[in-house]
Amino acid sequence: MTRRRKPRYRSAKPDGPPAPVPETKEGSGRTSAARREPSVLRLAAFALVTVLFVLALAEGGLRLAGFGGMPALFEPVLMIGSQQVLRISNRGVGLFFGVVDERARKSIGSMVEERLTMPKPPGTLRVFMIGESTVQGFPYPSNLCAASILQSYLQERLPAGRRAEVVNLGVTAIASYPLRYLAAEALRFDPDLLVVYAGHNEYYGAFGVASRQGAGSRPWQMGLSLAARRTALYQALAAAAQRASAEWGEATAPRGTLMSRMFAREFIAPDDPLRERAAASLDASVRQILEMAATARVPVVVCSLASNLRDLKPVRTVGDDPALRDEINRLLRDGDTTGALAVAGRWVGAQPQSAAAAFALGRALEADARTSEALAAYRLARDLDAMPWRGSSAFNERLARATADFKQTAVWCDVAGAFESYEQNMGPGWRLFTDHLHPSLEGQALMAWTIFDTLAGRGLVGDLRSRPREDWTSTVLRLGANPLVEFHVARRMAILMGDAPFEHHDEARRHWEQIASERFEALQPYERRAAEAYLKRTATQSEAGAGSLSLAGGREAFADGLHDRAAAYFLAAMYETPQFSPQRSEATYYYFLCRRLSGVPPKADARGIAEALLEAEATEKALRRGREPLLRALAGLNALAGRADAARQWLEEMGASSAEAQQLRAEWARLATDSQTTVTVAP
Repeated sequence: MTRRRKPRYRSAKPDGPPAPVPETKEGSGRTSAARREPSVLRLAAFALVTVLFVLALAEGGLRLAGFGGMPALFEPVLMIGSQQVLRISNRGVGLFFGVVDERARKSIGSMVEERLTMPKPPGTLRVFMIGESTVQGFPYPSNLCAASILQSYLQERLPAGRRAEVVNLGVTAIASYPLRYLAAEALRFDPDLLVVYAGHNEYYGAFGVASRQGAGSRPWQMGLSLAARRTALYQALAAAAQRASAEWGEATAPRGTLMSRMFAREFIAPDDPLRERAAASLDASVRQILEMAATARVPVVVCSLASNLRDLKPVRTVGDDPALRDEINRLLRDGDTTGALAVAGRWVGAQPQSAAAAFALGRALEADARTSEALAAYRLARDLDAMPWRGSSAFNERLARATADFKQTAVWCDVAGAFESYEQNMGPGWRLFTDHLHPSLEGQALMAWTIFDTLAGRGLVGDLRSRPREDWTSTVLRLGANPLVEFHVARRMAILMGDAPFEHHDEARRHWEQIASERFEALQPYERRAAEAYLKRTATQSEAGAGSLSLAGGREAFADGLHDRAAAYFLAAMYETPQFSPQRSEATYYYFLCRRLSGVPPKADARGIAEALLEAEATEKALRRGREPLLRALAGLNALAGRADAARQWLEEMGASSAEAQQLRAEWARLATDSQTTVTVAP
């Protein structure tokens, strides 16, 4: 007989009678639900753990394959005794542009191919100059940028036995956040001083707040983005995508400059909250750099931002009125400054946020010789520019406050003030700038001197010899300035002013077209040939692949027998090309060859040739491709040094019957006819 169980009860109310709870085979309803819920949670947790485990395995495997992490800024080139020579690699900054694959390097901001030695040689004053394309030196070659000129100013005034070394860490098309990485890397290489000039690219550079290569508009968002990009998974996927794009994608080179292709928003109103975020990002980045440097006990010079205020109108504007602008220009042409001031004043009153109105007022005030008021109007026009591609007054204020907060290790350098004073407080223009913010050659020299004067005045580099400041033209000529470089810069600027976002700046385009035409007409026949050949090469390949324009000028002058002029161009090419490179060794050989053909006694260059041979031999040991110019240099330098057996060996290495070897024999035959020397290298 089956025994019936009594039903279990639960209370429906605290004081009420118990309610029956039906039983199932598995148990009560409440118990069943309680058991099902943990099962779902356990399943979800198991799935999450499985996914994380698979991702961790993939991450670990890909790291073993070489992906992940942050590439070093400097990579080793060769060893010379106990000294390691390193060179800049832009693979690290590539992550800020989302680029991993080598074939996508054209989409990364460029850097100067600097070299440095570790351990730092005794007696070396090592300065790192950190910033954007202004620091990099665009549109000039590296030997004519502010960093190189600053190095010259320092070297001329350091005590005997000491050596100045200013390392250029400028990156084109980059905002300030990535400069934290550059500063951290620089601090690893025993610097004596950092110089920071940054802030123009806070909107449109890589990791800018309005850039296609952005990573959010706040520093913490940028930090998360960089952390993701440092994973092996991201880098492997990005490399695969970029490799596929290189193989099947772009058939033609992208149009416009790298910077012009990075605009995500071309119009940012003066009251847009993004402006404050850009200022906050710059402030946070510079403070982080100052904090790192203070911890390392390395002084920092922070510079204010200068820009073209007077000769380049705002790129975008709120409240533009072409009719009013034309009327003001007509009144100024007619000499009616009173009428122009009246119209411009009404326009500013009606449109207080209009950059165009403020700029027109500046023009009218300048015409009325009210220079200090004109300067204020020009500054306002820059600050109101709806395409803020120039560092603003607010940025300079932030930079000054950050520097003051680190007064024990940071020094303020007012580059903007120096530029304005240089132009008699009328606002800098074409004299000091090539475009909206990149300095002209005179501007590069002024920037370098202002920094030098600041660090010398504060005693940041020790005792310096007293020496008067020479004319800037003498300095840049000694560093390799020449007519071909000046023509090339003018041509580049004429093209830039016809491209986005300057396509409406007809006045600026015509300005540079006229200068380019005048400079081309002033070229000598051999210089014209070099320029035309260079332009043909750059029509089908990048400027980096086209080589040094100064080297081309030297070759053409050499072909015409103009040895003195050829020597000057080859010397410029030596300064332009990086140390321990085939191009530098080739330029060095031809420089000494031209000096010998010009009648310079062999003993005068004996030490220089010996040093060039050591560099060329070290380069050859580390080089695995592109050896033809280097072999020519090794054979030629040995011939100049009177080492006939070594010259013949390198001649055989080239291929004794090759065109290059025949060219060398012809050069040596020409040298053998000179009364100052003899050449004993048999054909």
